[in-house]
Amino acid sequence: MHRNGLPRCKVVLNESTSHDEKHMPVHYVAASEDLRAGDVAFSVPNSLVVTLERVLGNETVAELLTTNKLSELACLALYLMYEKKQGKKSFWYPYIRELDRQRGRGQLAVESPLLWSEEELAYLTGSPTKAEVLERAEGIKREYNELDTVWFMAGSLFQQYPYDIPTEAFPFEIFKQAFVAVQSCVVHLQKVPLAQRFALVPLGPPLLAYRSNCKAMLSAVNGAVELVVDRACKAGEPIVVWCGPQPNSKLLINYGFVDDDNSYDRLVC
Repeated sequence: MHRNGLPRCKVVLNESTSHDEKHMPVHYVAASEDLRAGDVAFSVPNSLVVTLERVLGNETVAELLTTNKLSELACLALYLMYEKKQGKKSFWYPYIRELDRQRGRGQLAVESPLLWSEEELAYLTGSPTKAEVLERAEGIKREYNELDTVWFMAGSLFQQYPYDIPTEAFPFEIFKQAFVAVQSCVVHLQKVPLAQRFALVPLGPPLLAYRSNCKAMLSAVNGAVELVVDRACKAGEPIVVWCGPQPNSKLLINYGFVDDDNSYDRLVC
């Protein structure tokens, strides 16, 4: 990232042990020096940020796709799957390699229940969250069935990939893994055009620690996405950001963790 325009920042990448010995440790962003509230931890230039505008090269096409049957997440996941096929030739290779390492795991090194086995999902029996997981999985399947729409509507983009159309190039399980990985790290930017509102930001989630009582957010500022911390942070401590007004069921499905101090959590009766 530094070789490609990342300014000096005040963070480092540290490792946290995974609960599953078969999986690699997860990375997380920590302060490289003592920070005070109001300090800019990092600022990632737009040239290193993935948005639909960058992926599709045309804001009109991007808006058409996302207001029809396909979500931003599906389009971003498809783009990264084709880029992964390029291997080291892809500009995004280091970022995709990091996403593969994280496996959609958040700060607790746990995968979203969307990737759990049936046996693991049984732990949610009796909770309304299980039905939410199954409903979300069905939604991902519907989006997979519509993937070829992107291929035909944005043909000029995919001419650079000498591969089959999406549903022939990628089995559903591969797409679901990519979708969940993108879901775990996508950033919702405010006050930007529609085609830029969902962004994949290196140094962003899932490398950041989410807290419901935090006010720090990634923001679009002068051609970059920056993070201003809202609290003091000692060198080596994880950088904390706000995860939005989401109950724990959504946090578990989207990011693979729950927040014990979540003021937005609720019990549905």
